[in-house]
Amino acid sequence: MKILIQLFALVILGLFVSCESNPVASEADIMDIVVLSKTPGYQWYDIEVENYQPDSNIVNQIKDKFDPALDSFVLYVKPSCSCPGTQQQFPAIMKVFNSAGIPSTNYKIYSMSSEMTKHPFESIFKVNELPSFFLMRSSNAIYSISDTFYLRQTTGNSKSLENFVLEALNK
Repeated sequence: MKILIQLFALVILGLFVSCESNPVASEADIMDIVVLSKTPGYQWYDIEVENYQPDSNIVNQIKDKFDPALDSFVLYVKPSCSCPGTQQQFPAIMKVFNSAGIPSTNYKIYSMSSEMTKHPFESIFKVNELPSFFLMRSSNAIYSISDTFYLRQTTGNSKSLENFVLEALNK
């Protein structure tokens, strides 16, 4: 009987430990894009950026609308995520930024293990899904590119990500 109780205790302990397989980081980590592409969990990044081909007409409009003195972006991504959002939308938006000439000083990338991870803009906006992309203008949150993208996808009004970047800049 004693062995049975010990075995039961080990099984229960194992269940508690297994529930911690995806611990939530206490703070989001700010990432430099060069460092990020070499970080474990982001090996797919360079390939996906290369594969995405943004609409050059929309990219040119983004170039015209973007004001580096006022506009900046905050991006939240999840490492090692095989979900289409992180592995497709994040590289896509970065390709749009690169193609539009948006300098790296005008965007911040945060690596988060979940939507619940603490981040520096918690008092301004909530991260509902990962990845999440926000436009800031004069330090004010203006537009959630990702929320709009997800909402439009569910209503059948899907467009390319650069359309939503342009829509944000038009606000």
